[in-house]
Amino acid sequence: MTAVAPKGIERRHESLHVTGLRALLYASALYLYLGGFASGAGVWAAIVLGGVGLWLAPVAHRHRLRLSVAALGAVSLTIVVALLAERLLQRAPLAAALGIERALATADVLIFGVGGLCTLFLLRLLAIRVRACSLLEVAFVAGSAAAALAAHRHGMIHRPRWLSDWAWSRGIDPTSALVAIGAVTTLLAALLFLRSQRL
Repeated sequence: MTAVAPKGIERRHESLHVTGLRALLYASALYLYLGGFASGAGVWAAIVLGGVGLWLAPVAHRHRLRLSVAALGAVSLTIVVALLAERLLQRAPLAAALGIERALATADVLIFGVGGLCTLFLLRLLAIRVRACSLLEVAFVAGSAAAALAAHRHGMIHRPRWLSDWAWSRGIDPTSALVAIGAVTTLLAALLFLRSQRL
């Protein structure tokens, strides 16, 4: 007797390299979104916990978690953690005990870590459950390239600094490099996220 997936639940198995490439694209997107203003600890927390969110999404799908419940839970968790982080910074004795830098880093880890987890969990769950929502994954990754390009507005050609330094050292306009990176990233995202979709 063969196991039959519950009605409305489609079993999808991806190869390891496809899963890895998806995680890499998401990690890159989170870095581009957050790298300009979050601390290093906050960015790493978003990437690591975002990976946890990617892993949890198919688990929630297999257990038939309702999208409304998942969305409500993710939004509620994000709000609660953001409030806790704010309280941490507002409590002078606790902030003083940790030190200003550690208190800010802890708040970043809480806010951006849980934010990354909930965002990628919902995006992935939506894409698994509703085929057309794979377009949201493409938009999320493509938007990160646009966010990086936005740093060049008003002549801020030094942002992001790591890319500008690399480009200028090779005689390349950083804006051209960002456009190329954005185009390649968007193409990869479209090929990866839409490869199994029949839209």
